[in-house]
This record gives sequence, structure tokens and C-alpha cells, in this order.
Amino acid sequence: MMHTIHGCDSLVRLNLRFTSEGIDALSGNQQITLMPNPTTSHVTVVCDELVHCIEVMDLQGRSVMKVQDVTDRASLSLGNLSRGTYLVKVVTQSGVAMRKLILE
Repeated sequence: MMHTIHGCDSLVRLNLRFTSEGIDALSGNQQITLMPNPTTSHVTVVCDELVHCIEVMDLQGRSVMKVQDVTDRASLSLGNLSRGTYLVKVVTQSGVAMRKLILE
């Protein structure tokens, strides 16, 4: 899998762990929370470490929103997106995690 952090592409090998919250490839015990979820217009992404990038993707894997260089908390406005299910990819120094987001 190709992975980009701060504009640099590199080849990354991931060990995936499937959880009830989504696909998790973080190497440590980082906690990532999306709230509220489900949501109608915005979501706050909270992580217990600094976040390099947050990407919202549709279920076909197309990127519909990308935010870079955030802290440990980011508020995303989703008003321009259609209702449905999305994947939120969170990239930290420790790895990558994906969470399911429902937009009503």
C-alpha cells in the first residue's frame, strides 16, 4: 500500500486488526473517536496523539475530503456531502486507522 505523510510517498506494510468500530492498523493503543456518529452535518475527530491527516472517503474509496496537519482534535463540516456511510482515515505518527461514519 502506498502511504503519504507530509507529501512524501512511501511503501507501508500494515497489520490489520478488524474491530467492531472498523479496521484498525495502529501499532499502539491509540484511541480515535468520531462524535457524534451518526451525524447530520459535522463530526469531531478526537485522537490521543497528534494527527497528520484525516481523510473522508466514500465506500468506493474515493476521497471526498482531506484535512492535513491537525492537532489531536478536528471538527469537520460535512454539509456538502450526501447522506450515507463514509470511511474516515486517520493518519498519526504511529500508523493509520479507519472508522465508519454515518451521515444522516
